[in-house]
Amino acid sequence: MLNEAAITFLEGRGLDPEIASSLGWGVTGDRLAIPYRREGNEVNTKYRNLSEKRFSMREGAELCLWNVDALYDPSLKNAPVIVTEGEFDALAAIQCGFPRTLSVPNGGDNSDNQGSWPWLERERGALRQCERVILALDDDEPGVRAAHRIANAIGRSRCYWVEYPANCKDLNEVLQTSGAGGVTTLLNNPKPYEIKGIGKLSDLPPLPATRAYSTGIQELDPHWNIRLGDFIVVYGIPGHGKSTFLNDVVCRVVEKYGWTVAIASFEQPPQTEHRTALRVWRTQAPEDCALFQRLASEADDWIDWFFVFITAHEDQLVTLDYVLERIETAAVRYGAKLVVVDPWNELDHDRDRHESETEYTGKAIKELKYLAKRLQIALIVVAHPSKPHPGSRLKCPTPYDISGSAHWYNKPDVCIAVWRDVDRDGNFKGTNTEIRVQKSRYWNSIGRPGTVKLWFDSGCNRYRGPDDFPEGHRP
Repeated sequence: MLNEAAITFLEGRGLDPEIASSLGWGVTGDRLAIPYRREGNEVNTKYRNLSEKRFSMREGAELCLWNVDALYDPSLKNAPVIVTEGEFDALAAIQCGFPRTLSVPNGGDNSDNQGSWPWLERERGALRQCERVILALDDDEPGVRAAHRIANAIGRSRCYWVEYPANCKDLNEVLQTSGAGGVTTLLNNPKPYEIKGIGKLSDLPPLPATRAYSTGIQELDPHWNIRLGDFIVVYGIPGHGKSTFLNDVVCRVVEKYGWTVAIASFEQPPQTEHRTALRVWRTQAPEDCALFQRLASEADDWIDWFFVFITAHEDQLVTLDYVLERIETAAVRYGAKLVVVDPWNELDHDRDRHESETEYTGKAIKELKYLAKRLQIALIVVAHPSKPHPGSRLKCPTPYDISGSAHWYNKPDVCIAVWRDVDRDGNFKGTNTEIRVQKSRYWNSIGRPGTVKLWFDSGCNRYRGPDDFPEGHRP
């Protein structure tokens, strides 16, 4: 039940206390209590201090869309679905005649990684059945990111967005400045989220700002930073350390940003090879030492928390479609932001009988790039050069040497070679590894092509920079 302080608070924001009360809003101490109900049962409660802008929810309780029962109400099936970023905005829409309004439970996408959104996955099927979903989240960076994430999950073709008037960033502010008429006009005239390949600039929805994330290897920062939506190919002669280098990169990204990483590994079984490599990285100790044994259990918890593995199912060929479906599941269900496919040649490339290898490779890379952009993940594919002739082992390969076609150079956003210098007998010369960024599509944001020399510290599965080279190993 609402008390006088809560009624005054809501009226001050232009909100109707009677409608709020009918939706179960009440007061606990000096906090407004907003119940989250599913199938009529209260599963969570959000609290908002009346004296200051501070929110909290019941610890450990279920996260779901606020007013989610309206999504399934058969009497409202012809009404548009409105999705807002807060309950106040949702209440503003409801009192203006839009009863099928929902609010996300935890605000916009305002961190480097919010992990999976179980509430979105749970209602994804129902939302995909709606003809019109109006994404009226806040007009700021977290709101824009969250809107894009929802649109990508449920299908952009059914999604619409609203263009707020000047000095307003959400529906409650529109209600306060322009009244119910302003909210109604805005929601009755949304813009299509997906324009079919053509349109005026003013019709296109705002894009989230792009950000480049460091690999955690400081020496690489001028040449390669990871950006969500990019397609990256890493290649090199077998045995030169491609997988080991990427293991180090993904672990550093997990440690630095808290991302979930998906690894599609078809050469190494995750239960043995990956577990050992990741344990050594996490514990910073060789497998046969006491420190490793003492910290192995904690390392396993860390692996389970941040990593998901795409494996070869014994009853099915690992085709491109097989991998694409599991990459999407990793991104949508597990919240993966970085995906590594290692290696490309282990997939079953079952191309059409009339299709050349070049045509197949171009189509496959195009599908991978589209998936990375749509899901906003960084997608890395490890590829091997064509079978080298003896002389080719003396020089670092380029993307043109990868088995398939020149598409491996033309289509990726970033091309990286992992190379160790060898003599004419194929023996490694020293312990240094060169990371050669041979192509970067976006110099201003993710770095310019260039070469970095590192050395591999096998005791902790990490690559070290020049300042960390031991005596005798400095490049």
